[in-house]
Amino acid sequence: MRNTKLFKKTFIALSLASVFGVSANAFCDSKGTTCFIPTVGIGGIYSDFGGGSNAGVANYGGYLTADWTVTWKERILGSLGATLGGGVSNLSGVNLAALKQTNPFIISNIEAKVGFNISTKEVPIYINIFTRNDGLFNKAIMRNLGLVGVELQAKIPVSSNVKILFGGGYSGVYGYYQFGGLDSKSSLNGYNYGIHANIGFTTKITQDYSYYLKVVGQYYNLNDSKAVTLNNQPINYPGANSFNVMLEMGVKGI
Repeated sequence: MRNTKLFKKTFIALSLASVFGVSANAFCDSKGTTCFIPTVGIGGIYSDFGGGSNAGVANYGGYLTADWTVTWKERILGSLGATLGGGVSNLSGVNLAALKQTNPFIISNIEAKVGFNISTKEVPIYINIFTRNDGLFNKAIMRNLGLVGVELQAKIPVSSNVKILFGGGYSGVYGYYQFGGLDSKSSLNGYNYGIHANIGFTTKITQDYSYYLKVVGQYYNLNDSKAVTLNNQPINYPGANSFNVMLEMGVKGI
């Protein structure tokens, strides 16, 4: 319990330092053709693996996130981002009865995307192709998902200082589970897919940066996984409607 409290206090302190202690100024070349736009943020997450009465993994925690975006003539976009966080997982269901039911977890995500602005510089609407790794790890169960898909990403000005952020997309999903520290991977069967969406806003603070706040939702439609052997018994994860909900705030370069 003492270690858990220490982890929470340390995580909060590092999160605040990362967001409010880092300069997020954008900068461009002398002609304003190529711009580099960093983002740093913190967030809270609730994640549910789904699985019905046979299996369930509910996760509560927080995370740090950082993103580095490059734009060319405000028409072409490239982006690389990473998220790292942690919290507590609670397991349930007959399929997972042999595993420890409460565990600390780590989340680790990496995302890359390229896109094209189909609208104007003043009201940019990008169509992006993206790939993302979505991993959640604890001692009892690990889920590692890979995504490849397409998304819309828009920023709509409503005043000189405020812009609405929104987006959404679809992806094909592949991946696997691992149970109880086994090296064997319980791979997902069949075709799996994901849908995600976000909405929020930015508020301009100076000429160089703005604060942002957004809500993010992710849904995964996952088939059951292939059975592996744990303690001489077969184990797998059933088909699941899984989702993540996140509330995130931070600083963006302009």
